[in-house]
Amino acid sequence: MKFSYSIGGCAIAAALAIGWLAFATPASAASFTDNFTNPPGLSSGWTWVDSVGNATRGFTGDNNHYYISVPAGSTHDCWNTSLNCARLMRAITGANTTFEIKVDGVTISQQHQYYGLMLWQDNSNYDRFEFWTAGSGVQVNVYRIIGGSGDWIYSGQSYTMSATNYLRIINTGVRYELQYSADGSTWNTAYTFNQNGFTPSQAGIYVCNATGNPATTGNFDYFKVTEEGGSTATLTLQAQDDASVSLPGATVRLDGSIVGVTPTSTTANFGSHSVTYDNTVACYDYTSTSPVQPMTVNGDTTVTGTFTLN
Repeated sequence: MKFSYSIGGCAIAAALAIGWLAFATPASAASFTDNFTNPPGLSSGWTWVDSVGNATRGFTGDNNHYYISVPAGSTHDCWNTSLNCARLMRAITGANTTFEIKVDGVTISQQHQYYGLMLWQDNSNYDRFEFWTAGSGVQVNVYRIIGGSGDWIYSGQSYTMSATNYLRIINTGVRYELQYSADGSTWNTAYTFNQNGFTPSQAGIYVCNATGNPATTGNFDYFKVTEEGGSTATLTLQAQDDASVSLPGATVRLDGSIVGVTPTSTTANFGSHSVTYDNTVACYDYTSTSPVQPMTVNGDTTVTGTFTLN
């Protein structure tokens, strides 16, 4: 909704106040693949976490999969700040990165068996992307834990487990897209969401059980991290007054060159850049820019210039 008002004879078109975008994106990551074959064995850099102390892991008999197995009779879950799922994690530092796993076989059918791919910031902030069952069919689910509080943000996408099962997470800036596939060629999008302020430092594979605590095993064929060549980001450029009401028509520059008038957008290579605003909005003076300039661009970013009524 838009409205107009007049101050000192200046007619100003304004929009309702817009929210500030909080964002955080990690730096670029190197690509990595572990095909879980033996030999050569498990790649270096993995960390095994078994808080309950009775999970098992290792190469399957064909030496072409890495299994994680939790026994019946005890809960192995990661939810809120209860961190008992059995997991194999490794450090990441990537934005604009794709994570992918392949899990082979039909190995979940009882209530609250699940396994998948985890992105981990710390003990109170992590995301689970998984194949999950309540005992009647399998679903593709997303769970998000923020500040130690869990949220089941997506469920209901039914999936028929087969000899091959794939999950993929495409991360672009603050955007996360979960895809699934039965053959690794045809991919379906289950859910897409934005998660501001989430800077995962680890990624990996995990196996859980809960409620009746059935024995659960995941046979993982590979884990893959692919840098998407994310060397270019989108800059969303906007202006507002000191009451956070948007101001159209401010000339904006990137590294000294005019790129348009607000609201507008442009692209920039990863690295250091400076966004400035000209005093082109009638009756207003440019006062500041957020984030502080110059800034380091390593993902999609919103830049806001603030103007004060003169």
